[in-house]
Amino acid sequence: MNKKEFRKELLRGKGSCYYAVSKAPEKYRDMILWACRNNFSYDTQSEGTRAWFVYTLVGCDDDTTPFINAAAEALRNCSSYGNWKADYLSELLLYFASDGSEAARDAVREKYDELYKMLLMRERFPDGVFNERDFFSRLCECMADDKYSFLEIANDIGRLYRNNSLYDGYYFDWLYVTMGKKYIRTLKKLAEKSEDIAWYVKKSEEYEAEEQRRRAEWKSSGKFKRRTPEEIKEEFLNEYDLDTLDDTVKSVPVKLRGEHDWHGVHMDVLKMESLGLKAPVASLYHIYDSTYCSCCREHALRQLGKRRKLSNEILQECLYDCNEDIRSYAKKLIGRRENIRGDINEK
Repeated sequence: MNKKEFRKELLRGKGSCYYAVSKAPEKYRDMILWACRNNFSYDTQSEGTRAWFVYTLVGCDDDTTPFINAAAEALRNCSSYGNWKADYLSELLLYFASDGSEAARDAVREKYDELYKMLLMRERFPDGVFNERDFFSRLCECMADDKYSFLEIANDIGRLYRNNSLYDGYYFDWLYVTMGKKYIRTLKKLAEKSEDIAWYVKKSEEYEAEEQRRRAEWKSSGKFKRRTPEEIKEEFLNEYDLDTLDDTVKSVPVKLRGEHDWHGVHMDVLKMESLGLKAPVASLYHIYDSTYCSCCREHALRQLGKRRKLSNEILQECLYDCNEDIRSYAKKLIGRRENIRGDINEK
């Protein structure tokens, strides 16, 4: 794979990059260093970051220090939190920290402390989106990877609630849903002795109760109405000619810069299955190969799998894809094929 081809596959987050780097790490080192400094997910909010993907590419090199230092420096210099870059860098560094890198752990902790101090001293919300607070909330979720780290962060959030009335359970609800409820008995026991933990439990439970009330009101209001599958199907058939659909799909340039018309076309093709229509196999292969959106690649892959159109080569590539669900799906299909092959050999 030449460097130009590798760059495209890297930006797509495809597992082919792993096999290329494992054979020639020096050849692609400059691009991996770039990836350690920049978030390049197509849509981070939908796909998640590509931290694991880059972490595995770095692991192909004998010396990971330059890559860790590059990511740490980028995080320290990161002062804008609305573009998901800090999320990506933090997750990437936490992977290295799990391998024992103190430099990676320190860089993430420094960013945590920096933001916590700023939130604690804040006197009013900014106009518009409060990106620093939102990123800090997501950083808490990443760092709380076990019971003890969660309890430490819960204590910090409780102190934030106690000392600054700007914040309530809404801002850190996902951490409470994913970890707080899991350790609720421990939290309530600690709350008997810790004022900060008591504030964390109180604010979290108050928000949960209010959210349940709002959901119940919304469901009973009848304001939300879904379009029927028939309406969506009719709209699709009015827009596309099934006889020339594959040509239409392939005629739309797939590029990151400029218009992203290709993404809408790809999503339209992928929703055909839910409408009782079969997307052209060639179009599904095209989407798998060319899309920069790993969510679309996943849906194309699953549809090809249902129609038994996936080669072992594609599945092996998918084991190192940036998308965790693609990796899991590929592993499942490979295991199933190996079991079938074993049964045949026994007979």
